[in-house]
Amino acid sequence: SAYGIKEHLPASGFTPSYSAQLSSNNLFGDLAGIATTQSGESVALLKDTEGAAGYSTQKISAGLAGGARVRLGALDPDYTYEIRAFGAGVLVYDNSRADYFYINPSNMSWSRIQPESPRTTGLTLVETRTYKDDLAILYTDASVTENLDPENDKASAIELAGTSEVVIYNHNSKKQTHVVLPNVYSSATTCGQQRLCAIGLTGMTVYDTSETKPKKLYTIAHLLHANLSNTID
Repeated sequence: SAYGIKEHLPASGFTPSYSAQLSSNNLFGDLAGIATTQSGESVALLKDTEGAAGYSTQKISAGLAGGARVRLGALDPDYTYEIRAFGAGVLVYDNSRADYFYINPSNMSWSRIQPESPRTTGLTLVETRTYKDDLAILYTDASVTENLDPENDKASAIELAGTSEVVIYNHNSKKQTHVVLPNVYSSATTCGQQRLCAIGLTGMTVYDTSETKPKKLYTIAHLLHANLSNTID
């Protein structure tokens, strides 16, 4: 079935503003997400609802019309994939299995990305983030966080002792970097040249990753939620 994109129409005269269905956008399937590339191109990830089960990507051009549709045959329809801007294109991934694909918007071709596994044993994949050309995959010690009560004021006074490891994959150089941190974090991404931002219980901590061992620079207290993707320079 066609995905129903709606257009918001502003008020005019005595007619209030309202949303109208676009009848011919040529987008078919269930919308899993939309990402906008660094150059401003929008790409939709659609879960097929007709024919064989699976996922497809489709460019969205001016007027919200769907462009050429490309089926991603390597994606497992039994899993839930997400999409976000990455490099000059977009990343399609399933966080539960560390399954990553790069989509080139110029020709909508796709290729699998294979980040390295963490070098620290016993860690669980928590989150995937992108910042410009960097893909950051956060692993932490799940045994430390499974009994955590976020509403406990005492727990937020200090960072949880434990280990986190961030595997950073750079799209241009293909270089992979492993950053091991001395605390358990819930979110992490690169946030500038040789900089890593990690969010924990007390706030967001910024690390210098230019050396083998990361150096803690400062913490922004009480910053527990932030959109870190492609917004920090």
